[in-house]
Amino acid sequence: MAAKDLPTRVQDLNLKLRAAKLPRIVLDKGSLYLQVVLPPKPGDHRTLNWQQRIPVGKGNLLGLQAAERASKRLGAQLADKTFTWEAWGYALPDLPAPKELTAGDWVEKFEEFYWSTRPRNPQKEATYRANYKTYLKRLPIDGPLTEALIRKVILSVPPEQARTRNGLVQAMCGLSEFAGLGIVPGLKKLKVVYGLAEQSKRELPDDTAIMKARALILAPCYRWIYGMMATYGLRPHEVFTLDTSDLEAGGVLVRVLEGTKTGTRAVWPYHPEWVESMGLRAPLLPNLSRERDNQYLGYSVSKSFRRYGVGFRPYDLRHAWAVRTVLYGLDLSVAARMMGHSVTTHTKTYHHWITDAHHQRAWEQGTQRPDRPKPPIM
Repeated sequence: MAAKDLPTRVQDLNLKLRAAKLPRIVLDKGSLYLQVVLPPKPGDHRTLNWQQRIPVGKGNLLGLQAAERASKRLGAQLADKTFTWEAWGYALPDLPAPKELTAGDWVEKFEEFYWSTRPRNPQKEATYRANYKTYLKRLPIDGPLTEALIRKVILSVPPEQARTRNGLVQAMCGLSEFAGLGIVPGLKKLKVVYGLAEQSKRELPDDTAIMKARALILAPCYRWIYGMMATYGLRPHEVFTLDTSDLEAGGVLVRVLEGTKTGTRAVWPYHPEWVESMGLRAPLLPNLSRERDNQYLGYSVSKSFRRYGVGFRPYDLRHAWAVRTVLYGLDLSVAARMMGHSVTTHTKTYHHWITDAHHQRAWEQGTQRPDRPKPPIM
């Protein structure tokens, strides 16, 4: 669901309610009301109907859901002339104020709301766990959910841990918007803007190092996974959801199937010689349950790298593949499509690894092509 502020959501919902001829919703000072022409309340001296409000909840996403249901209920009562103020609690004694929700209550309700808006499957659960649950569990659950508490939790992560800090900001923005705290703009300012210099500290293995490290992996199944990642630039979990029919039939194409991070796509090998030298035509996967989510599959691959002392991380094979495609002269947009992300992401993520030596080599290969454009000679 696209992130919107509450007034925009109320406006959008009112368009739908108006089309159905149902009472509109009003957001006023952090609370939600139904506003429609109604008869006088019990005990009121007036006798004519006029436009009145019925409070239906707090000004947050959960309250907006309740308000929509209340509008449908009130609309039905007005249509069949069964409306009474008693049915809406106005003839009853004052009820005790509801217990204030704790931070833990809000997290629980947020998760319930999250799954009410999308299908629930292992992949979606992994996404929720990675983007929200991991971060929301940092909140103390017993006290009220306040801006001060949220800021304290976010600022407990130092700027040097940029990935964790920014993930925490994103999760807390989602929760605070749901709770109607109105603090999302301020929270976004707590994000850490970090450049690519941090990533460039990682030394990518060259082709010789990749071949040597492969020999360290003793398990045939993980050796095949290693070869597929090195040759096709795949994410670790994508190796488990491949269509290798063309590869097994003597071709070189593989297809990443649905259920992965970015969906289905076709990928070609760089270097194609590695298909044979790494023995990739006969797929061999470890005996892991197909019900495992992508995060678990990726973890199993990372664990194998550590077990056999590879010396670099699985994603380094993917990064090295991206740089290698430049040396082949592959167009950036094509390389990005094969990797399953946008050209912008491709450029930002990988170009800092393309050194002057890479550019020099690419230039030499391009200028030596017999079909390159030739300048006029005077």
